[in-house]
Amino acid sequence: MHKLKKLIATKDFYKRILLLAVPVMLQQGITNTVSLLDTLMVASLGDYSLGGVAIVSNIIFVLGALLIGSAAGAGIYIVQFFGAKNYDKMRETFRARTYLVLLISIFGIVIAKVFGEDILRLFLKEELAISEGMKYLNVMIFTIIPLGIINLYASTYRENQHTMIPMIFGIIAVLVNLIGNYLLINGHFGFPKMGVEGAALATLISRLVEVVLLISYAHYKKFIFAEKVFRTLYVSKDIIKSVLFKTLPLMLNEFFWSMGMIMLNLSYSQYGLVVVNAFTIASTINNLFFIIFGGLANGIAIIIGQELGANRLEGLKLTAARLITFGVVVCWGFGIILAITSPFTPRLYGHISIESQLLATKFMLLVSCFLWVYAYNASCFFILRAGGSTLSALIFDSLFTWLLPVPIAVYVAFFMKGERPYIVYLYLFIQCLDFIKLTIGTIMIKRGKWIRNLTLRT
Repeated sequence: MHKLKKLIATKDFYKRILLLAVPVMLQQGITNTVSLLDTLMVASLGDYSLGGVAIVSNIIFVLGALLIGSAAGAGIYIVQFFGAKNYDKMRETFRARTYLVLLISIFGIVIAKVFGEDILRLFLKEELAISEGMKYLNVMIFTIIPLGIINLYASTYRENQHTMIPMIFGIIAVLVNLIGNYLLINGHFGFPKMGVEGAALATLISRLVEVVLLISYAHYKKFIFAEKVFRTLYVSKDIIKSVLFKTLPLMLNEFFWSMGMIMLNLSYSQYGLVVVNAFTIASTINNLFFIIFGGLANGIAIIIGQELGANRLEGLKLTAARLITFGVVVCWGFGIILAITSPFTPRLYGHISIESQLLATKFMLLVSCFLWVYAYNASCFFILRAGGSTLSALIFDSLFTWLLPVPIAVYVAFFMKGERPYIVYLYLFIQCLDFIKLTIGTIMIKRGKWIRNLTLRT
C-alpha cells in the first residue's frame, strides 16, 4: 500500500504534466479527427481507393518516423541545454537538427519516387487499388519536406515550453486540410473532382500553410531557439558528433520499428482487401485514443530532460514511475470509451463492405483491452530516450519487434495460410507479446542507467 501511495504525485506535478501534454493531445486529437473525416471522404470513392491510400499512408508513416527519429536525437540536447540555460549550444544544436531533417526528407522523396509502385504491389493484388495508390503517392511525396520542417519547428517549440503555439498552428492547418478535402475530393463549389489526388493536394496545401506559420512566428517573435540562429551556418564537430551519436540509434529505432509495423501490416494484408480496409478503419478510429502517447512523449521529454539538464538527479526514478502510472490510468479510461464505441463507429464507413466494418470492431475491442499496456511501454521508451539511453531504447523498441512479433506474424500469414477469421487470433497473440516488452521496460527503468546529464559532456 505504501508503494502505491508513493506513485500518487502532488497537484503541482499533475498540473505540470497536463500543461505539457494536453496541448499536444488536443492538436493530435483534432488532426486525427480530420484524418477520420479524410478516410470517410476517401471511403466514399470505394474499397479500391481506400485500400490504395491506406498503403501509401504506410510509406509516409515510415518516412515520418525517420523524421521524428532524426529530430528526437537533437531534441534530447535541446531540452537539456534549455534546462542548463546554455542557449548558444541550444541554437547550434537546432542548426544541426535542421540539416539532418532536410537530408532525411530528400532521401525519403527519392525512395518513394523510385520504389513506390513496387512497395504498393507487395501489399495489394488489385490493379485498381494500386492505380489509386500511385495517384495519391505522386502528390504526397511533395509533402515530405514540409512534414520534416513542421516536425523540426513544432518539437523545438515544445522543448522550449511553448506548447500552445504548435497546437494553434496545427489546428489551423488541419482545418485547411479538411476544407481542401471537401472541395477537391468530390468537387464542390466549382472545384474539380480529383478523388485521391485531391486528398493528397489538400494535405500538401495544409502542410505548406503550417510551415509558413511556424517559421514566421518563431523568427518574428525572436524565440530563444530561433533568434539569430541562421546568422551563421556553423556547427561544431563536438555538436555534430554528439547529435549523431544520439540520433543514429533513434533513427535506426524509428526506421526498424516502423518497418516492423509495415511487416505486420503486410502479414495481415495477406488475408485480403477486406482485412486491409478493416485495419484502415480501426486504425483511424484508434488514433483518436492514441493522442495520449503524443502527450506523454512531450511531457516526459521535458520533465525528465530539464531535470537532467539542471543536474537534479535525485528522485528521478520515482518521477519516472509516476509518469508511467499517469499514462496507464488515463489509458484505462480511454480503453473503456473505445470498447463502448467500437460496435458503432465503423458503421460510419457505409461505402465499405459490412465484413470490413465488423472486422474493424473486433480489432478495436482488442486494442481497447491493451491500451494501458501500450501506454506503459511507450512511457518506458520515452523515459529511456529523454535520458539519452538511445541504444537501450533501440533494443527495447525495435529489436523486440523484430525478434518476436514480426517473425511470428510473417510465419503464420505466409506459411500457415489460415482462413480469414484466423486473423483475429493472430492479432490477439501479437498484442499479448507486449506483456514481455512491459517486463523488459520495467527492468530497464529500475536499473536507472538512463539518468545522465548530457550537457556536462558536450
